[in-house]
Amino acid sequence: MSIMATCPACETSYELADRLAGKKVRCKKCQEEFRVSAPLSPKKRATAEDDDIDEGIRADERRSVRANVPGRRPRLTADEEDEPLPRRRGRGDDDDDDSPISKRRVRKDAGGSGWILLIAGGGVVLLLLVAGVGFIFWRTAAGPDGAPKNAPGDPALPPQAGFVVKAPAVKVAAQAHEQKSERVILAGPGSHHAGVYFRTVVDGKLSSFLDLYDVPGAKQLGRTNLGELKGEMSLSLSPGGALLAVTEVLTENKKFESAVTIRSLSDGKVLQARWRPYPDGDIFKMLAWMTFVDDNRLLTLTKQRQVALWSLDGKAIYSVTHANPAKRFDDQRVDPYTKQPQNFAFSGDRGSLALASGGGFDVLDTATGKVRAKTAAFLTKDVTVKGLALNADGSRLAVYAWSVKGKDVREAISICDLKTNQLSGPFPLRISKEKETSNLGWSGNALSWWKADHLLVWGGNGNALVIEAATGQPVRELLGPRNGSFGFGDPDGRVWYEADSPGQVQPLLCAVDVPDAADRGLDEGHFKRWWLTQNGVESQAEAGDSRLGIFPRARPGH
Repeated sequence: MSIMATCPACETSYELADRLAGKKVRCKKCQEEFRVSAPLSPKKRATAEDDDIDEGIRADERRSVRANVPGRRPRLTADEEDEPLPRRRGRGDDDDDDSPISKRRVRKDAGGSGWILLIAGGGVVLLLLVAGVGFIFWRTAAGPDGAPKNAPGDPALPPQAGFVVKAPAVKVAAQAHEQKSERVILAGPGSHHAGVYFRTVVDGKLSSFLDLYDVPGAKQLGRTNLGELKGEMSLSLSPGGALLAVTEVLTENKKFESAVTIRSLSDGKVLQARWRPYPDGDIFKMLAWMTFVDDNRLLTLTKQRQVALWSLDGKAIYSVTHANPAKRFDDQRVDPYTKQPQNFAFSGDRGSLALASGGGFDVLDTATGKVRAKTAAFLTKDVTVKGLALNADGSRLAVYAWSVKGKDVREAISICDLKTNQLSGPFPLRISKEKETSNLGWSGNALSWWKADHLLVWGGNGNALVIEAATGQPVRELLGPRNGSFGFGDPDGRVWYEADSPGQVQPLLCAVDVPDAADRGLDEGHFKRWWLTQNGVESQAEAGDSRLGIFPRARPGH
């Protein structure tokens, strides 16, 4: 007999022998260790085979369409032994079931058949009466859409007392979609709009969609089908929320080119169709990032640091190349998990752009392309910048850098005050995790501001380390929604996310400020955790959250 198990880190499913129930196994795809759940009872197995055994964890966009991709499941490596996995037990196998039910035979009783029919008929009538009464009761207790009024996850339900430490500043009922959303798109300073981007298979093709929301009005404005997009993408909403720009990577005649499509969201009309800012096929002129500066101008940054501002009809307002004395080839990188820039940064008001310059950084005015501020050189050659973040008005630059020394990862946080030209740090970030055999540290992938006084160093599983900006020291660990996505670059410094946990009646689009009590208290030697839910920031996980026993907890290192 076989049981189903799903890796909570990458959501790869496996069929395992039932003897592995309750034991720890290792995923062959991502090498994550997890414990196999006990098998279901025979009465529930047939139904459960059509459901996901584990809710899984949000990791990144690589999982959003996995359910639509056919293919064989990989084998799993168990701690005890590794042997071929049994085939899945299908519903057609019921005929061979060894249970007493499958072999039961009805004995014939020639003298009692009439009584049997009479009793059976009475039972059917009684069953219909009970079902009718139950249906009436259910409709009375249900809302207008037939959903129970007190269904788990209903936005109208009050949260459990004592666990919510910060309620959302923004809470909008979102439109349900078939696949998990991949990111929340914010429209920039002064805007009242936000979008939720997701992909799903339509007619055998992977199509992209954007749901646009009026935040103050707490309502959806529409859903736009973006069609089949190609290659790596960046998306940007205009501050007025009327336009969406999307970059794609096109390959024609063995050349790689970045193309930008600008679309009106009110009527779906395409204003620019796969416009190529650099059509000569130079791979070094592929776009690393693209964003609206205002409703009429679009800024692009190539991987080799060419900055240009364009009108919506494709005419260049300016184009400058920012040289980096330290390196000739210094590709601008984007974190594949959060979709945030790693070694460059835009301010929340989109007025400033930070780029590396030797061992320091230059901050450019996006309206002119000219350098408006510089930092001192404080980074050594062996350091890699893994996260860079400008605050809302571009007055402070946070740097998350790390280097590898043997088997150890050394991490540090630095804060540059661009008004006073003062540097705070580098502050060593000494973190270790459960079950580590070497000091891998936190090993973050991106950096963002959370309001004015805190930073978030993001891992690869929708979790982050909360850093106190004044000291560079961690105070908490933040875990994102069980099944949702994030939005970054809010001018107000809030964390945006879509909460779409299993069992919810409706997804919610939320934005939350940092809680007031960001103390550095430890829980059994580990940093206390905050959880992002539909209720805001909570001090404990939602019921059934499988990450509790899977994610290794962070603790102070040496």
